[in-house]
Amino acid sequence: MAENLVKRVDWVHSAKAGNGRDGYSEELLGVDEEGWFPIRVRASEYEVEVIEE
Repeated sequence: MAENLVKRVDWVHSAKAGNGRDGYSEELLGVDEEGWFPIRVRASEYEVEVIEE
């Protein structure tokens, strides 16, 4: 279990912060009884419009 925690911490430290050029942010999604999954999060067109206002 401690090894799994170290892997998650390492991944979070290396995750890419979002910016307009790349179009996404990286994060870990925890699913009960399934584990942790790296995902990329993108803003919808509406969210982009709101952010840019």
